[in-house]
Amino acid sequence: MDARKAERDKIHVPSISYLSMAKQESPCLPSASLRILKEHESKLRSLQRDKASSLTTSSSSRTCDSNQLLSTDGIMKMARARLHQSNYPLAQLIPVIRDDEFVDTRLGVPPERSEDFELALIFQFSVLKYSMGQLIRAGQLLGFCKYAAPANGSPVQRVVHYFAESLQERIGREMGMIPSEAAAHQNVMKHGHTDEILTNPQSAIIQCQQEIPFCHVSQFTAIETIMEHVESAKIIHLIDLGIRNGSHWPIMMQAVADRQEYPLELLKISAVGQSKEIIEEMGEILSSFAKTMNVPFTFKLVLSNIEDLKEEMFEIEPGEAVVVYSDTCLASLLPRPDRLESVILAMKNLKPCLMVICELEASTCSPTVMGRFNNALSLFCALFDCFEDCFDRDNPFRAMVEEHFFRKGIHNSMAAEDDKRVYCHEKIDFWRSFFARLGIIEIPMSDSALYQAKFLCQSNARWSSCTLDINGKSLILGWKGTPIKFLSAWKFS
Repeated sequence: MDARKAERDKIHVPSISYLSMAKQESPCLPSASLRILKEHESKLRSLQRDKASSLTTSSSSRTCDSNQLLSTDGIMKMARARLHQSNYPLAQLIPVIRDDEFVDTRLGVPPERSEDFELALIFQFSVLKYSMGQLIRAGQLLGFCKYAAPANGSPVQRVVHYFAESLQERIGREMGMIPSEAAAHQNVMKHGHTDEILTNPQSAIIQCQQEIPFCHVSQFTAIETIMEHVESAKIIHLIDLGIRNGSHWPIMMQAVADRQEYPLELLKISAVGQSKEIIEEMGEILSSFAKTMNVPFTFKLVLSNIEDLKEEMFEIEPGEAVVVYSDTCLASLLPRPDRLESVILAMKNLKPCLMVICELEASTCSPTVMGRFNNALSLFCALFDCFEDCFDRDNPFRAMVEEHFFRKGIHNSMAAEDDKRVYCHEKIDFWRSFFARLGIIEIPMSDSALYQAKFLCQSNARWSSCTLDINGKSLILGWKGTPIKFLSAWKFS
């Protein structure tokens, strides 16, 4: 018994001796993450569980005050606070801000950030005018902000550019200058066919996943958590509510291939999606990978919108350990609470031993624009900061993801009409309340899983601003202290 407990407490570090061959067949495999673990395998295997306790300190302890002050979110909040505290009109306040001594000593903003702070102040002033119903003045100021903030400038400039663009569109529609249908068409023309970018293994989104910490940390922590709950299962059935490029499941395959005491009889993946061709291709890639590792494997496509899922769509056999995995899939159901509840109850009826959920830690479901504004602004400020630190400024992949995905997300929160918003986000507290009502219980991440998350963040110098925190029993991932994603595990009573 003690030997099994000691083995369970170890971190699952897969062997990757075959990776170079498998990667030639599948360019979307998580090679960067696997390389990290390979380089530090001996160190990880020697870790003790009690070392994970250091993770539970507040995220602010991992980020120095000056780092948070220099963050884009920090600049925006300081600008908003300064605007509300000042008795001066904006035209009189700007010249004072341009005084380096004033900026440095009285506001706490370094002189080199004075232009960003000035832009943030004008932007916040334009939003204030919008909130007061002064649409013409707000539109004029937003037009200036968009002109003064290039989409390839500093993180503050990029955030202001895309938010100003979306708010200008909303003002134009509210004033009757842009018909709703024309605005929607204009938005499609701007963003293009993002699905093609998302599903192409060579696309910018795949490249960005390799360079930012959130995918690595959430995927490895999720797999470690799953492994701890199916450690003795002979048949494991993984239900993926949105498989995308499938880069997380080779990690799982490596982990089960390393099992000694309980040989695996079958690993099953049921992948939910709407693109038959793309998901079947992903199934072939995963099957090839499983064959390389001698893991018995079957793959099934569940061709459906997530909102239409029914329990009978999944072929559950007696003796299977069923796990439901959802990575940023449930946000699309939040605008339709009845469908969200229906899907979760369908998953509950499958009697899974575990459900792992990863979503953005932001609240953007308010029915009012201003109710969504501050939360959406903080989220995207942190995302733009992360991309600034993890990529060179001229990196084409960074620019493409920001142009297509961040821009689309900002538009969805700020410009889209209520009935046209395709998704929104809620923080972990919302999900706790929602799941509790359905008899679904939050369970803690293990110490080994949490330490592995911390170790991954420390493995890359560019990820030093990634913050980890514990909220209740869930893991919160952030950047420079601003929460971005949460990872949580749940059991059904």
